[in-house]
Formats: sequence, structure tokens, C-alpha cells
Amino acid sequence: SIHPSIITHHSLPHPPGADQASTEPQGIMLPLTTPPTHRRPLLALAFASVIATFVGPVAGLDRLPAKHAGASRSARLRFSSSAGLRSGLSRRSQCGSVAARTGSRKELKTELLSVLSDLEQGAAQTAQEKETVLELVDLLQKERPASGVTTNPGFNGRWKLLWTTEKETLTFRRTGLFGKPFVNAFQDIDVETGRLQNLIEFRDGFFSVSSSLAKDEANPNRCNFKFTSAAVKYGNLGPLTLPPFGSGWFETIYIDSDMRIAKDIRGDTLIVTKDTSREPFTVPS
Repeated sequence: SIHPSIITHHSLPHPPGADQASTEPQGIMLPLTTPPTHRRPLLALAFASVIATFVGPVAGLDRLPAKHAGASRSARLRFSSSAGLRSGLSRRSQCGSVAARTGSRKELKTELLSVLSDLEQGAAQTAQEKETVLELVDLLQKERPASGVTTNPGFNGRWKLLWTTEKETLTFRRTGLFGKPFVNAFQDIDVETGRLQNLIEFRDGFFSVSSSLAKDEANPNRCNFKFTSAAVKYGNLGPLTLPPFGSGWFETIYIDSDMRIAKDIRGDTLIVTKDTSREPFTVPS
């Protein structure tokens, strides 16, 4: 996944905007009257709370803002204009062999990218749209199951986030980093050197988590990772290095020349596209 998650203490602060019980900490607020000499340790503590958002569950993120609740996106769901999306998906599921011979993998991918086009990486979607994406992922996987991913040279490189179910990432997509808007999220992979970097880029800031990476001996489509370091940059402050902890795995279930779909240890789904605009394992200056 873009941001592999691990179990952490639930008492750690959550990011701004995350719904939770009133008894839970609400994050770090920095009043404008705080003297500049005192803000640096407070910001460092705030950044420590960011680590918690990557490695701990955040509650309540399945609820959408009211402006999205009634949004109609039927124009994008075009499997069948007469019988509706669900029946179209059902027909594709029932005739997979016919679809495969007629090049439906390309059609499924085109439809998936169309549905994803304005979901804001999953941060602005209805429950039906989320279900649609997951159904398309399942159909695409069945049409072309992943095989030997960790020995495929195309697996390495920088991948840019298109969509995810990871609640922590979606929190940052919605709320940014303490007022700095989300720009992009990336995953950098190099199996041969055993490196993994998960990067979220904000306007004038970033958060990165680096991990060691190893092929799974029993599953050629799975990689195991262990966090090694994390860094946060917020405007002119940082990068500040923070020590993460934990480990996990992610498994690629679909891959082609420019798109990859993976599931991780928590059951989250990730869709990414190959990005060649910048070198892997770099961060914004």
C-alpha cells in the first residue's frame, strides 16, 4: 500500500478532521500567540502525531461531507445505459471468458479510470462509487491475474496514487497537513536494493516513511516491509526525522505497464499509476 499501516497506541493524537469519540485526543493546535521559540517543540510533537495517523486506525472516515452525500455521478457509471451499472457488472462477471476474447481488460481498465477521475483518490466518493471501484478491481484481476510480480522489472520505480481505501491517507487527502493542502502521494519501490518509500506531498511540505523491502518467499506477488525511518517537512521547518516502528506486507493483484493494484495486510486496496516525472526515492525540496 502507499502507506503501510501497523498497530499503534490508540491514545496517540489523530490528524485534524478525523471523526472520533469526544474522549479521544483531537490533535495538536498551535495558537497564533505562542512565542516562536516555543513553537518548534510543539510542532515536533504535532509531527509525532502525524506518525500515528499513518500507523493507527482512524474512526469515522466512511462518512462523507453532506455536499457529497446526494451527489449524482450516474453519467460516469456507463456499463449499461439501459439496465444500470449493477446489471452491467453482473453481465461482465457472468461472461468473463467472452469478455477476455473481445479485449475487455482494456475496456475494464478504461472504465475504472473513468470512474476514478474525480473521486479525489477516494476522499470524495459515495458508498456506491466505492463498491463500483472494488467490483471493477475484482473483474480486472480475474481478467488478468498478477503473476511473478516481484521479479518483474516494471514493478520497480515510482507509482502515483490514483485511489485507496486507506483511511489515514484519505484523512490527509481531505484535510492536508496542519493547513497545508494535499498535492500528491507516491510509492517508490526497488526490490533489488530492498527499499520502499511512501511519500505524501503537501504544498510546501511532505511526509515520508522509508522501509526495508523483501520478496516473500512463498508468494511471488507479495513484498514484506519493515519501517526504518520517517521524515516530516512543514514550510521552513524540517525535515524532522522521526523513528517509526512496525512491519507488514502488501500484495500486487494486478499490474500492467502503467497501472498496479495492490492489497495490504489490513485488507485495504490501492490503485496507482507509473510516474516518471521525478526520480524515485526523492522528496520535494
